[in-house]
Amino acid sequence: MSLLDALLGRTRPARSRDEQLIALSSAAVTLNAELGLQASGQAAIVIRPLDSQAYRDADADLSRLLELAGRETGATVTRQADPYGYAWVVIADPDLADLVANAYQVSIELRDAGFGDAVLAAAFGFRDAAGRPAFLLYSFKRAAFYPFVPGSGDGVRDNARELQLAAAAGREIPVEPDQARWYPMWAMPLDGAPGASMPAVRPHGEPQGNDAPSTSSGHQRQADDPPADGHEHAEQRRNGGCC
Repeated sequence: MSLLDALLGRTRPARSRDEQLIALSSAAVTLNAELGLQASGQAAIVIRPLDSQAYRDADADLSRLLELAGRETGATVTRQADPYGYAWVVIADPDLADLVANAYQVSIELRDAGFGDAVLAAAFGFRDAAGRPAFLLYSFKRAAFYPFVPGSGDGVRDNARELQLAAAAGREIPVEPDQARWYPMWAMPLDGAPGASMPAVRPHGEPQGNDAPSTSSGHQRQADDPPADGHEHAEQRRNGGCC
């Protein structure tokens, strides 16, 4: 039973899907030892907007659930919207184990509250000794993590650091094997995340240097490839293909 089930007096069978999310706590030890990464104390879950009465009913219930969750766990749980119209549940807790557990519980509550497949991904922030941000994104659709590391300029990803992060994390947690699905998530409401002005990135791995600009040259786009600009990116998220 999850925390919010206990708070609301509900019961339900145990669920195994996405429990691997909890393994991120142990993976963080490896990330610190090998890459010098420390958890930022922030996580966020992105929700695709839906237009239905059921969604509006669930949305009203969600506010109450999140308030209860934050009060019981000591975590700060807030809601924000990004420029693309997507809703984010942002969780702040300095203890990574608690942060991951809270993110897992909130993801379950979101889906049980009626959001279902609209719950797209969870993002977890990290920083290295120089203060450079890095993120691990968990796709609920793919049941796997993948790295997103901003580079040194607008619309840039650091491919080398993403590969290092994936290799280190992959020994502890499932990492998406198809690098073309390592989609970026611009405008996350997390410290160090690139802003909304960034274009969506090309599939990972095209040989344009460690800090490669976000273009899709040389790649024949498929139906669920990353979009080419911010407006397409919103449509990509809307179709559930962003993660």
